[in-house]
Amino acid sequence: GTTEINDFSDPPEATFVITYSGGKTDVYNSKLRHIKRNGTVCSLYNVPNPNAIDGFNLRLTNTSSKSGILRGTLRTMDGTVLFNNELLLAEGETIVPNQTIRLTHDDIDAINVAAGNDSGWPGRAVLTISSDVTSMEMFGLIRSNAGGPLTNMSVGASGNGCD
Repeated sequence: GTTEINDFSDPPEATFVITYSGGKTDVYNSKLRHIKRNGTVCSLYNVPNPNAIDGFNLRLTNTSSKSGILRGTLRTMDGTVLFNNELLLAEGETIVPNQTIRLTHDDIDAINVAAGNDSGWPGRAVLTISSDVTSMEMFGLIRSNAGGPLTNMSVGASGNGCD
């Protein structure tokens, strides 16, 4: 079948077959997690939950010449999906060229709750952002709510595969 390129609700599957000399064969089946084509996929690791001692700020800049939507998938560190392919901006809203938007862990938690989950998540999470724009820059920062150093979580996060 086919799957829309930015729709992660029913990801495509792949089968990898290795046949060794002597006749032994290993078969691996898996769902494909990231498809990077005609858009951008960025992942931000170590996203604190809203009750953590760390404050979280994410700035996303559309560095392309095209407007587009932003969607996100939030997973716990063990891979449990909290929300999948949810809009990060209001319905119908787009990120225009050279625009920067700011998201906090409270914004991410509001999307999590709107997706039908309880507020918060255990420990840290991974936020994967997909868009139909062709290039973005992502700048994620963490700072202890009690003060302390500001930590950059997004070294080199730019382009169309800004992991």
